[in-house]
Amino acid sequence: MKRMSCILVVLAVLLTLPAIGVAQDGGMTNGNGVFKLELAYDRLDFDMDLTAANPADSVASIGGIAGWNNAFEVPYERDTVMLEASYGICDFMDIQVGLGYLQDKLMADSRTNTYTDHTNKGDSNYLWKIGMLFNFIRFDSGLYLGGAASYSRWDSGDESYVSNPPTDPRSFETECETYAASLYAGMNWKQLSVWAGAEYTQAEIDQTLSNYPNPTVTTRYYTYEIDDNMGAVAGLTYRINDHFDVTARGRFINQTSFNVGVGYRF
Repeated sequence: MKRMSCILVVLAVLLTLPAIGVAQDGGMTNGNGVFKLELAYDRLDFDMDLTAANPADSVASIGGIAGWNNAFEVPYERDTVMLEASYGICDFMDIQVGLGYLQDKLMADSRTNTYTDHTNKGDSNYLWKIGMLFNFIRFDSGLYLGGAASYSRWDSGDESYVSNPPTDPRSFETECETYAASLYAGMNWKQLSVWAGAEYTQAEIDQTLSNYPNPTVTTRYYTYEIDDNMGAVAGLTYRINDHFDVTARGRFINQTSFNVGVGYRF
């Protein structure tokens, strides 16, 4: 009865999410009433597509938004140190909150060297995250089925360009958000738990460019989205003792993310 109640809670939460995707989290849940802290380092990069430009004539000279995406590759890179707290509200579901400190970089690299490359290097800033981790079912063999969902948001900007042509702006602000959730299968052998699954991720970056050297150029606004939503996730956790564990996670195909963390259960 308790398991069914937890599954119903999971389904209710999933139905309220504005998007479904894979979080970088996975594996076994903490257990009912167990509180855990994890300190982790995460390296992330993925490619973006331009989806909106205001004013529209800011990209008209290279064929509008479609022309921009054909002319430029737009990789986004981020390094984050994250402290995350999770609590088992039942044996099969954890709730999570996290706060991270990050440095990031958004680039526009000419695909053919026809146009000038641009690089935005953000100030050190903060990321916050909420999410949940759940196990639908566990088998006596150690096999389990589960998933995760999360929302994260962070800001960066105003460190100016790393390399900037004379016509580029001197200030930029960037707001970033990601919706994510996962479905995966895992196996638990004594202290070791491994898992892998499929993912869908929605990431959006809103950018404001201002303070142009040419006073006739006004502030410009751009929106980017991750260019491929589908990907894969995999990870493993080794439980050192009743309190400490170490975890390594990866996200692939639509992005490249490597995450290593040390956790402590109270």
